[in-house]
Amino acid sequence: MGDTDSTEIFTPLRVLIADAVGEELTEMLEDYDDIEVVGCAKKAIEALILAEKLHPDVLLLDLEMPGETLGLILKLIKQLPLPPKVMVSIPYSSLVLRERCLEAGADSVFTKTAELEQIAETLQKLARAKQTVERG
Repeated sequence: MGDTDSTEIFTPLRVLIADAVGEELTEMLEDYDDIEVVGCAKKAIEALILAEKLHPDVLLLDLEMPGETLGLILKLIKQLPLPPKVMVSIPYSSLVLRERCLEAGADSVFTKTAELEQIAETLQKLARAKQTVERG
């Protein structure tokens, strides 16, 4: 009976990917039961539209997405009724870039050179935190 209750409570972490390597990330994340990729965007404005429509828990956002500036997109995303956590990928390790992203509203920043497994590991930590909140 306890197993049934936990199954009813369990909902995977909903992730929206807005990144040039979206297909690669999607394929890798399909292996994780606690993570569900709900969409992929190729442009910043598309990420905003999909975030509003799909209500993801997390948005993986590429700093170099074509379209609007990062600051504007982050501001608009954070104004959504149910804003997702935003993880921004930067092209190389830079304290200045990292600080700019965090000041603009990113919840976390990672380099594109980060192993995909590291990204999945971070998402799994967020999924576990989500489950703890839902149960509490």
